[in-house]
Amino acid sequence: MNAGRFIAQLLLIVTLLLAGHVQAQSHFDAESHLQQLNAALAENRFLDAYDEFFQINDSSPAAVKTIYESDPQTDVDRVTQAIFFAQTGRADDALAAVDSLPESVSALLIRAVATNLLDQQDVSDAALTQAVDLADDNAQFYGLIANAAFVHFDVERMMTYSTHALEIQPDLALALHAHALANLLLGELPTALADSSRGLELDPEFYGFHTLRANIFMALGQPDDAHAELDAALALNPDSSVANGIRSRVNAALGNMEAATRDFAAAVNVKTVEIVDGGALSLEESTSATMTLGRTFHLAFDGEQDQTVTLSVTSDIPGAVDPTLLLLSPEGVPLTFNDDAGDDTMDASIEGYALPESGTYTIVVSYANGGSEGDLT
Repeated sequence: MNAGRFIAQLLLIVTLLLAGHVQAQSHFDAESHLQQLNAALAENRFLDAYDEFFQINDSSPAAVKTIYESDPQTDVDRVTQAIFFAQTGRADDALAAVDSLPESVSALLIRAVATNLLDQQDVSDAALTQAVDLADDNAQFYGLIANAAFVHFDVERMMTYSTHALEIQPDLALALHAHALANLLLGELPTALADSSRGLELDPEFYGFHTLRANIFMALGQPDDAHAELDAALALNPDSSVANGIRSRVNAALGNMEAATRDFAAAVNVKTVEIVDGGALSLEESTSATMTLGRTFHLAFDGEQDQTVTLSVTSDIPGAVDPTLLLLSPEGVPLTFNDDAGDDTMDASIEGYALPESGTYTIVVSYANGGSEGDLT
């Protein structure tokens, strides 16, 4: 795998990887985390900066939209804005934001991502090479690259870079996170659990360790332990869309579909900044919608008790949007949901669902972590 393709989704790392460092609270304080992000960028603490970035992206799409619309006054503010542009694939905007900046590791990484999105592979490769040279032996940089390799399930890079980061700085929790992920992918589950336990000791407020441990316990066939880890994650950050989404899947595995649906609805609620009324649909009818960060669509249809319905949503450009479906009862109670209709698709489908009563139902269309920008049918 060439370097440009490896780094292409650096800023799209699954939020699960790098969410953390919040105190127990009822609401996520995005402004505080934005300040911490800017401070980390100014001090070349790359993992800390991206940790804060993913927390904001996980828990506060409203803050992300505010960053999009801001007029940055300092170089650090421009880097921050460029990071969020690149995260949603806005390559031209990301490049415009970094073009006037002095050369730095952060700016070079953003340039690598943006030019890769524009299929400028040689430019992307060169920017990544410069970033590696400029970073020298910064443990946080290698920990960041190790976590980034998860996007491609590149276990060799994950293990190599996380090991190098830990050789430089043995107490770097997020490097242990990447090391644990690599061992999870290798099937070395006891080692992965040991890595995550050590990381959690180093950083007990890192809720990403709890979500990671939930996945390890699911791989071990221990869904009750996975559920406990997700409860711990959500105690640290109740506004985590990722932790709510993962707990939804764990509850489904435990056969508790009512709780699974509640958790899924909570994840959708975290993502929602703007609700668009898509009007009413009749049977056999379709409609189009344009999804973007923070947007959720509500569509209504009339149904009869015991009527069987199938609902589906597809991304017009496969992979541009990772759509989700949630069905609400006439009283607004979450009934059932779907994220991915199959292993080979990110589109969503609720098939053969028997309506429990007659009335007007609501279809809620949102998006998961695979993408939020594009047209849907």
